[in-house]
Amino acid sequence: GIKYTAEWLTQYLVTINTQIPLYEIVNGVNETASHLQWLNQSDRLIIPPQIYYSSPTERWVLTKTLNVTVNSPINFTASWLLQFLIKVQRATPVEENGTWVNITTGWYNNGTIIYIPSHYHYINSEERIAYYVKTPYKVIIDKSLTISIPFAYQYFLRINKVVSGYVNGTLMNVTSGWYNNGTVIK
Repeated sequence: GIKYTAEWLTQYLVTINTQIPLYEIVNGVNETASHLQWLNQSDRLIIPPQIYYSSPTERWVLTKTLNVTVNSPINFTASWLLQFLIKVQRATPVEENGTWVNITTGWYNNGTIIYIPSHYHYINSEERIAYYVKTPYKVIIDKSLTISIPFAYQYFLRINKVVSGYVNGTLMNVTSGWYNNGTVIK
């Protein structure tokens, strides 16, 4: 007779919960992750950082990754962060979620709050930013936008006595005060 010895391979059920397509790497092979799959014990499963573009101006960033050796059933739920492409005509100092930053063209998280004042933001006693908007406004990022904010850097010029001179070509009395960056005084 023939002697036969059965060899058994242990497999575990891997459940991947995601509403957005994602890829995984199983034992070095890159593939689209399926919702339910059986993987062999000791298989290496990696769900690496990744970005899914739902449109040219909207994307989803995976915020939770996985890197395990399969030795038990796995239930992985993907966490995605929605981002929108925001276009800015020039780097502009604004308040973003309560912190002053230079906003530039790039990807911003859904719900990010951009605040633009209607007055001045003082950097120090001799430098400030003048915003040329009638009222302060707040933008809550929930779609792709182009943001254009008129502003100028201003510097305080200290003059001990009033003198006659030209400011950007206009004859006037030159006094201590705030002047826009690029102002020509003769």
